[in-house]
Amino acid sequence: MNISKGVMKVDEWKGKSVLYKIACACMSDDCDCSVDFNFDNDFGDIEVDFYQNINWADYYNNNWFFTRWWARVKAALRVLWTGEMKLEGGFIIRGQGHIDSIIEAWQEGRDKMISWRKENDKMDIQ
Repeated sequence: MNISKGVMKVDEWKGKSVLYKIACACMSDDCDCSVDFNFDNDFGDIEVDFYQNINWADYYNNNWFFTRWWARVKAALRVLWTGEMKLEGGFIIRGQGHIDSIIEAWQEGRDKMISWRKENDKMDIQ
């Protein structure tokens, strides 16, 4: 398969996993998403895991130092008192080429997992 536009095959562990890195259209490495296709031998099923770094940026709409500082203090107190912090991240897919590459990566990952599952089933029968 020709996966190229914004999608990179990082590594493959035969019979276990295929890892892809998908670039965000904003071109920042901080926004990239890793997609890991796994074959679970115990359950004989396919898993797809997504990994993305999420950062809390206090500089959006806060140009004044003390406003940013106060937002950080409030966030730290929220974590201290409630034990949780809610964050959200964005991931931009732009253009047909980017979409097609992601679809090709998904299809390739799915096909590899299916073929490995068939190999695993043959080994169980023998």
